[in-house]
Amino acid sequence: METNKRTWEESLKVGEIAEDVFAEYMTYLGKDIVDVRYDKAWQAKDIDYLVYDDDKDMYTVEVKNDCLIGKMWVSRLRRFFIEDIQNVRINSDGFYRYCECDVLAYYDQLKELMYFVDWNELREYINYFYYESVDKDRVEYVYGNNSAGYGVYIDKCEQWFMDNDKYFKVVDMKEVI
Repeated sequence: METNKRTWEESLKVGEIAEDVFAEYMTYLGKDIVDVRYDKAWQAKDIDYLVYDDDKDMYTVEVKNDCLIGKMWVSRLRRFFIEDIQNVRINSDGFYRYCECDVLAYYDQLKELMYFVDWNELREYINYFYYESVDKDRVEYVYGNNSAGYGVYIDKCEQWFMDNDKYFKVVDMKEVI
């Protein structure tokens, strides 16, 4: 079984790969972006970028990188890992608990796919399908080496978002950058 053991510094470098891909994609689209990754005020909200649309409306984006979902050989097993507890030994909050972004950009590094999801809608989806619904095959609680969080099955989530007119977009980065 493959594990995902990295130091904090290694994890930051992995995350930077997805952030760089995101920034390059926004540039490709002609969007104005402001990188706030190193600004303490935005870090507290777990926000990486401010993105300005053509009409100058602004939305916030948090970018996450996942090196393992692309290895799942059956698509129905592929899932987002939405971190609830960053360190189970000390019960530190994961990004699920404090992220205030508008859009979550979740990058599958192996398949070079970036998923763009309305963060508030995804939180509602998780809360509903994990805590309230009898349909328990959409979200489960999973443990990593040192963290815990919600495993959100991508195919079912995408279909539900599309059926309910919620924002969920998948971009094959090999085709655009």
